[in-house]
Amino acid sequence: MKNLNSIFPTAISSFLTEGLYRTSIPIAATSLSEDASSVGISIAISKFPWIFVSIIAGFAIDRYSPFSVIRAGALIRFFGLLILSIFLLLGELTFSRFLIISFFMSTCDVAIELSTQASIPASYSSSEIPRANAKIYQTQMLFSQLLAPTIAGILLASGLNLFYISVTIIQLFVIFFAYRCPPRNLQNFPSRSMDGKRFSNSSRDPTLRGMFVVSALMMASYGVWSSSFALYALKINDGLEANTMEYGIMMAFIAIGALIGSELISRHRLHARGFILICLSSICIFLLPISCIFSKNKILIIIMIFIYGISLSAWNIVAVSYRQKFIPHHIFGRINGVYRTVSWGFMPIGALVGAGIVEKFDYQAAFGISALISIFQIFALPLMKNIQRQYQ
Repeated sequence: MKNLNSIFPTAISSFLTEGLYRTSIPIAATSLSEDASSVGISIAISKFPWIFVSIIAGFAIDRYSPFSVIRAGALIRFFGLLILSIFLLLGELTFSRFLIISFFMSTCDVAIELSTQASIPASYSSSEIPRANAKIYQTQMLFSQLLAPTIAGILLASGLNLFYISVTIIQLFVIFFAYRCPPRNLQNFPSRSMDGKRFSNSSRDPTLRGMFVVSALMMASYGVWSSSFALYALKINDGLEANTMEYGIMMAFIAIGALIGSELISRHRLHARGFILICLSSICIFLLPISCIFSKNKILIIIMIFIYGISLSAWNIVAVSYRQKFIPHHIFGRINGVYRTVSWGFMPIGALVGAGIVEKFDYQAAFGISALISIFQIFALPLMKNIQRQYQ
């Protein structure tokens, strides 16, 4: 467990920095642009690295080591934050510059998450992988989704300048911990012909194919929903009429649900019932926008967001553990990179679609499209019926 223990300080500090920056994106976007779609566009741009960088990061993980990629990602984020802070201090930060910097800085998120996942199979036995994934996921939710928004709210009250300077300083700790990880280790690739054969065999696995499709639809649905939920929550007379603090609390319940869900799944070994959890996750992503269409009750929406958080942890623990167990270690980075490109790549696409629908119609139409997208999961779910074979 030495590798995983050494990566935890890096992961914790990186998750915190990631959460701080992500929380600031809507605030920075609205201060730099008056366009109604600015928030959706800025969120989408921050997610686009999952499309363009995942495969590159996966190849680098296989070629070098997860820890080398983490260091590179930490440096990219630091210089992005530093440039952002300088532009703000000089009064030269424009919305277009913010989007460009945000894109490059978000590549760090890709590097850290993919590298952390790649380090687990080498650090834990096969039977311990789901518990290790639950621990990593709990850490991410705690620092990125719960603590970071709270700290960001306090720092943002003093202005964007002080906020980004503070986050830049915190990022220095990420770099420090990253360079305390095990030294760079150049790995030996098997022959190209054998590599291609193993890659082809893994990609033909029906469970992985189903996972690709279901995850892509989930991310697209969530992208559309997330780009319109803020308007729905804060809108007067035709929405929840929540204030900014209530909105923050609502979003925090995704992380609370994920924390509780991952603990329950790990403690009671519910991950052994993988297919049932996958089906429940698919149902929850459908019910989330549906509840927003038909209800303006804050308590009900919080409950649905909480349940969605639980389902999110179920999906992550089951799906990630399956990939770690059945994909050969020396090609795991590349296949995981392809998976992230196909699946998570649909989140920014969904966010852009949602932003366009909200601007042309309204948030109710966006929720309807979000629910419609999630319905198509039903055609791919049968491919994943054997996912629990990893526990047999």
